[in-house]
Amino acid sequence: MNATLSQYDRELDMFNCSLNDLQAFCARYIGEGKLFTTPAQAAVSLMSDAQEEVTLGRQDMARKTLNRAKWLLSQGA
Repeated sequence: MNATLSQYDRELDMFNCSLNDLQAFCARYIGEGKLFTTPAQAAVSLMSDAQEEVTLGRQDMARKTLNRAKWLLSQGA
């Protein structure tokens, strides 16, 4: 990876969004009474999305989706 990329560019390359976007997703959609009760539930949903992306030939997008799922799991699922 190019060392001159900004942190934001590295996050986009890894997740297809920024860490701030991931944190906002957690605040909005994960918790009691929200779409997902736990980060693990959201990660399972993202993994299903990644499977569909692979089926559609979108391997790089699937990689980024799986990275988002792994990040969610690392947040204390």
